[in-house]
Amino acid sequence: MLYLVESRICPAESKGFKHELGNGETFETEFIGASEEDCQKWERENSDKVNFINPALIAIADARTAKDQTLLIQLYQLPVLPTPENELPWPEIGEIPTPDKENTWWSYRVSFKDAPEAILALGPEGIDENDLPYYGLKDRLTDENGVFNVAKARRISMGEDYEAVLSEDSKAS
Repeated sequence: MLYLVESRICPAESKGFKHELGNGETFETEFIGASEEDCQKWERENSDKVNFINPALIAIADARTAKDQTLLIQLYQLPVLPTPENELPWPEIGEIPTPDKENTWWSYRVSFKDAPEAILALGPEGIDENDLPYYGLKDRLTDENGVFNVAKARRISMGEDYEAVLSEDSKAS
C-alpha cells in the first residue's frame, strides 16, 4: 500500500495519510520540490516511530512521473545477515554489489503499472530469488531511459534463463 505524504510531520495513525485521490481532487504536499535525499531522510526518521510505514521503502512521484507515467522506487539497504553455509551459490553472473550497510539506497524507476509488483519484490514480502534480477542484473534490466524492466525481472526470479531473457528485444517482454 502506498501512502500519499502531505506533511513532513508523520501522523500517529495511518488514517492520517491519504491512500488515493477522488476524481478531480488535487494533491498538496510539503514535498513538492523536495530532493530524493529529503524523502529518504523522512523515511529513515519516521518509519521506526510507527508500525504502518513499510520500513526502508519509498515511492517518489516526481516531475518525470507526469511526463512518462513512471515512479521512482527506492529501497534502503538494511544490514545483510550472514549467508548460511548450505545456501545455493549464485549463478556465474559476476559479483553482486556489496551493500554499504550504513547508507545505501537502491533506486529503480519503473512504469506506474509495474510499481506494485516492484514494491512487493523489493519489500519484506519479496523472495530471495528477486535478489538476482533486482541487484545482480539491475544495470542490464534498466533501459536507455533509465526504466527498470519489472516483467523481465519477474521471469528471471521465476527461474527462466537470465541470459535468454536479457538477449530478447526489450519490446518483447
